[in-house]
Amino acid sequence: MKRIRYWLLAIAMAVLPFISVGRALAVSCGAGKSMNVVAHEDDDLLFLNPAILHDIQNNRCVQTVFMTAGDAGSGSSYWGGRESGMKAAYAQMAGVSNVWDDTTPTILGHTAHLSTLHNAPQVSLLFLRLPDGGEHDGIEGFASDNYETMRKLWQGTIGTIHAVDGSASYAREELTDTLATQMALYEPGTIRSLDYTGTYSDLSGGDDDHWDHHSSAYFTQVAQAKHTVVSHMLTGYMGYPVDSQSTNISGTDLTNKQNAFYTYNAYDGGDCTSSSNCTAVLADYLQKQYAVGTQSGSNRWSYTTMEGDPGSLSGRNADVGNQPSTVVFGTNVYSFYYDATAGDLRYAKSSTSTTTPSWTFGILDGAGGSSGRLNTDLGLTPNSIVFNGVLHVFYYDPTSGNLRHGWTSDGVNWSFNNHDGDTGSIGGLNANLGKTPIATVYGSSLQLFYYDASNGNLRHSWSSDGSAWSFETLDGDSGAVSGYNANVGGDPSVTVYGSTLQLFYYDLTQGDLRHAWSDASGWHFETLDGSGGSSGRVSADVGITSTVAVQGSYLNVFYYDSSNGNLRHMWTSPTAGWQAENLIGDASSVVRYNGSIGAMPVAIANGSAMELFTYDASHQALIHLWDAGSGWQEESVDGFGADSAGTVGSNVGLDPSLVIYGSALHVIYYDAGQGNLRYAQLSI
Repeated sequence: MKRIRYWLLAIAMAVLPFISVGRALAVSCGAGKSMNVVAHEDDDLLFLNPAILHDIQNNRCVQTVFMTAGDAGSGSSYWGGRESGMKAAYAQMAGVSNVWDDTTPTILGHTAHLSTLHNAPQVSLLFLRLPDGGEHDGIEGFASDNYETMRKLWQGTIGTIHAVDGSASYAREELTDTLATQMALYEPGTIRSLDYTGTYSDLSGGDDDHWDHHSSAYFTQVAQAKHTVVSHMLTGYMGYPVDSQSTNISGTDLTNKQNAFYTYNAYDGGDCTSSSNCTAVLADYLQKQYAVGTQSGSNRWSYTTMEGDPGSLSGRNADVGNQPSTVVFGTNVYSFYYDATAGDLRYAKSSTSTTTPSWTFGILDGAGGSSGRLNTDLGLTPNSIVFNGVLHVFYYDPTSGNLRHGWTSDGVNWSFNNHDGDTGSIGGLNANLGKTPIATVYGSSLQLFYYDASNGNLRHSWSSDGSAWSFETLDGDSGAVSGYNANVGGDPSVTVYGSTLQLFYYDLTQGDLRHAWSDASGWHFETLDGSGGSSGRVSADVGITSTVAVQGSYLNVFYYDSSNGNLRHMWTSPTAGWQAENLIGDASSVVRYNGSIGAMPVAIANGSAMELFTYDASHQALIHLWDAGSGWQEESVDGFGADSAGTVGSNVGLDPSLVIYGSALHVIYYDAGQGNLRYAQLSI
C-alpha cells in the first residue's frame, strides 16, 4: 500500500486521545527517545543490551515493545510471569522501585497493554501478547494458540493472528500499521529490532535463529519505513546465531547486563539468576551483542513509476523498463530501455535543471523509420555514453544477432547502423554478438566491449571520432589477443584508472572473474577471482554481472558470487595488491544479510563516498549500500523492507542504472513484478 506522512499523522491524531502513552511522552526526553521491538520477553536483555542500558543511564526515553507473549503454549500464569520479570528488570536497570502504572491503550482499534515505570516514567513497556511461534517436534506454533504464528501471518498462510488473552486480533497490514502508528506517536530517533537481514530457516536448518525473531524484525522494518514523522535509525541485532561470534562485552557493561537478566530470570525458570547457576547457553549470550544492519528513515527517497501501466507518468500499459541505461547529455538526462511488449528500444528524457524530473517518452528504434532504423525486435541490454559531444547508445538486436549503434549530436536527429554481427555491419563479423555492451572514453578514443555468443569471445572495437572503427577479438580463443581459449566475455565492465584501461568480465568456462588491462606496453590478462588463492579470493562461480568504480586512489570492482549468493568486492591501489571480501550476502560478509544478493550491481564514486545498488534475489528488492568513510551501510530502497510512501511490494530492482546530478542520486530500474520502469531519487 502507498501511504504518505500526512496519512500516518492523521491516523495518529485520530487515535491519540485513546492511546495511553502520555506518561512516557510527558516527561522530558531532551536526551532523545528509543524504541526497541522484540519478539519475546528476554530478547531485549539477551541480544539488544547493553544498548538499552546505555539509553536508560543517559536519561533517554525508552519504550520496549514485546510482540508475543512468549507463552510457549502455556497459560497466563507463565506468560504473565515473564511480563512481571521484564518489569523487574527494567526497574533494576533504572535504579528505582518495581512499581508500574498499567493501562490498556487502543491503537488503531487494537487493545495493547502499556506499563510505565512509576518513579522513572521515561521508561515504558508495551505488550501485544501475540502467540509464541516456537517450533517443537517438527510443528510450528502451539495447539492452545490454534498454531497461529507471526511467521504464518507474514507469509500469508493465515490471514489473522489473535492475542493469547483475546484482547486483539491483527491482519498482516494491521499489525504493521499498529507498530508504525505507535512509532509516529512516540517519535523515536532510535529504533532497534532483532535480525531483519536474515531469512527463515526450515525445520531442518537455516541460520538457526528463532522464526519469531525474524518475524518481529520484518514487521518492524516495514513499520519504521512508514514512520516518517521524525528522522530515525533502525538497527537490527543478531539473535541465536550470536553463539558463533566472539565475546565482545566485558567489564561494567557485562556486569550490568548480567544483573538485569538475573533479575528477569527469577520470574522465568530460574536457570540464570546468578553467575553460579546460569546455563552455558545463556551465559554465552550475555557476553555478546552484534548488530547485523542499519537503515535510516524519514522519507529519504522519492519514487515514481515512469512507464508501464495506465497510472505511470507515460500512461503506456506495456512490459517496459528492462535493462535501462542512463546518462546525462548536455542539459538533459536520458534513459534507454527495452519494451518487451513491442520489441522496441525506448527512451525517457528529462531536463537536469529541475529538482524533480519531468519525463517525456518515445521509441528510438525497432518500429521502423528513417536514418537506419529497423522494424524488428531489438533494444536489449543498451549502454549509453557521451563522446566528443555526441550521445552514443549501443544495444542488442536478438532477431539478427547484431550489435546496433545509434548516435546524435543534438538529441533530436539520430543515425543508426549495425555495428557488428553480420557481413554488412561495420565490424563485418558474421556471428550472434552484441549482448551486454559496455563503453568508456579512454584518452582521445571511444572504447567498446561486448560478448560474441557464437564463438564465446570478448570482442573489442574502438574509434577516435565515433565513426571510423577498428575491431579485434580480445579474449576467448587461440587467435585472440590473449590467446586464451575459453568461453569468456559475458557482462563486461570497464573504467579508466590512471593511465590504464581496466576491464572485468565473466569466464563462463571456468566460472571466474577475468581481468584485462591495457597500458603503454599493450594488453595484459589474468584470472582475478573464482579459482581460489590469497588475499580473500574464493573458489566459486563468480564474476557474472560486475561493476567497477574508481574512488580516490582505489580501483574497486563488485561482482556476483552465484555459488554462495554473495556480492563480492575487490580493490587495489598503486601501492597495494588486490584484496577481496564478501561485501554482503551471508554471515561471513562485511554487511551480514543472509540472502542471495549481489546480482546486477552498479557503483559510482560520489566524492569521498561510494554508492552501490544491487538486486536482492531472496527478497526481490533493490538494495543500496554506501560507504562514506565510516564503513558500509545498507538499506532496502524499493520492494521488500522498503514500504515507505511510493514503494512497491512486487519483484523490483533488477538492472539498476545510476547517475548523479543536481545534488541527488537518480536510480532507474526494472519492476519485474509489474513490468514497469521505476525511478527513485535521493538528495545527497
